[in-house]
Amino acid sequence: MAVTQCWARCGFKAVPFEINLQGEVMDILSPIGFCVALVMALRLKPNAFCMIATVCSTWVFLSRSQTRRSFFNPLGDRRVKSVEDANAMVSRMTLILYILQCKNVFYLYEQPGSSLLWSHPRMEDFISSVHAYRAWTWMGAFGASSPKGTTLWSSRPAVQKMSRALPVGKSWSDDITTRTVLKSGKPSVSGGKGLKESQTYTSQFGFATLSVWLEEDDWPESDLTSVTLPTIWSPLVKKDRWDDARLQEVMQYLTTH
Repeated sequence: MAVTQCWARCGFKAVPFEINLQGEVMDILSPIGFCVALVMALRLKPNAFCMIATVCSTWVFLSRSQTRRSFFNPLGDRRVKSVEDANAMVSRMTLILYILQCKNVFYLYEQPGSSLLWSHPRMEDFISSVHAYRAWTWMGAFGASSPKGTTLWSSRPAVQKMSRALPVGKSWSDDITTRTVLKSGKPSVSGGKGLKESQTYTSQFGFATLSVWLEEDDWPESDLTSVTLPTIWSPLVKKDRWDDARLQEVMQYLTTH
């Protein structure tokens, strides 16, 4: 019943999208991939649900020695391709967020607790200019094998229902990270064999997000016909070309296809 309501409210049929199967079409950094993401966002009905989890590998503490990201320099070493790709990905995702926000979509944006993604200038501007709500939780409270502190941002205060405390007395997996000491005497932390598994959402987390969305009974009415464009896009600087989102290659793609 819950799944049926979910797809009915979103206006979609159950179609499997997977980057390993559809490749470029499901890559938001490719021109066609961004266009697909844009179309999907525009097709969502008001009060639909959208789960977002931008690739976190360059934003978390494990990669700081390579990315050079910090609170004071969240964009990191932009000479590194993976770092600059991740920066562009967040810029593109922020544009999608503006659409979701103005369509009154209930989105959840998930990142590990150590992620600096929220300090990306585009994301900071978005969060400060709209009604966004934050919750802190633990994936271990949803059946994960590791505690994994997690931050959730959302368009609705109901996201705070996702805040959970860790179960008392439970033993946790210790193979998420590997700690060693370098020859220089400095400590080093790297990903362990259990790191990949920790990136997978548990079924408990999935059902919890769906339940929070379906339990909302105070959704404001959405009438997009009465919304004026200046009001929708007022947070955005009018002459901003969003070059950091690499929109030029998207425009080139649209003019040649």
